[in-house]
Amino acid sequence: MRVGSVVLAVLVVFGMSCATTPLGHGTFATPSLPALSAEPIDASSRTICATRVLNALVDAINARDETAIGRLIGPGPAMTQAFQWVSMSASSEAGPALSSPRATEVDYTPEGARLILLQHASRGERWSLGTVHAGAGPSWHGGVDAEVHFERRLADGRVVKTGGKTALSCIGSALFVLSVGDE
Repeated sequence: MRVGSVVLAVLVVFGMSCATTPLGHGTFATPSLPALSAEPIDASSRTICATRVLNALVDAINARDETAIGRLIGPGPAMTQAFQWVSMSASSEAGPALSSPRATEVDYTPEGARLILLQHASRGERWSLGTVHAGAGPSWHGGVDAEVHFERRLADGRVVKTGGKTALSCIGSALFVLSVGDE
């Protein structure tokens, strides 16, 4: 029995020495995962970062930049930040909502959502960001929820005030929910 205890002790010591043996130049093998920065928690920082991401979206729409819109509309870096939808209710463009099927646009895929925004840009709309308000966090998805207000200048010169909500990642600069309509 004593021999078995000695053998076990030798194996444990040997195993520990192998696990801590330097890998050349005095470094040790320690697995590590890249650390994601945390989304901001306080309302002020969340509003600032949401404003930054939304300004990038406005710039991309106004430039009709398909690549930039493609980078912004999609999932965030966290597993809980899957893309959900983009929806726009725009009765001022198409007349009363009941008379036009185009009055409400919604898509549940990043590709379709990007197309909605690009179609607005291709019709000559110019967007500007109004106010953004995000509360303190964290949100259930780990990102930022915010109230947002835009002004959209249509090709005919009319200005449409548009507002709604968004869910986004400041870390990934990604909008995974954008739901707006005429105010």
